[in-house]
Amino acid sequence: MKRFPSSGLQGASDNSRSEDSDEADRFIKFALGPEGRSIIKRNKVVPYFDGMLLIQSRLRNWKSIRDEALAENN
Repeated sequence: MKRFPSSGLQGASDNSRSEDSDEADRFIKFALGPEGRSIIKRNKVVPYFDGMLLIQSRLRNWKSIRDEALAENN
């Protein structure tokens, strides 16, 4: 079992040789697609891709607020 010390995850490794590898790939593609994301949202969880978009939006907002504050102080 491969261990990634920085994350503490056990069992996380490349499973491309696993007999379930193709099924896992199909599941990930489904979960990232519109239907999978809809199911995830119905369960009150933010889908990964949507979460990344939210982070990008918050970062843009933070930079705008920072720039305005710096402009006021100059």
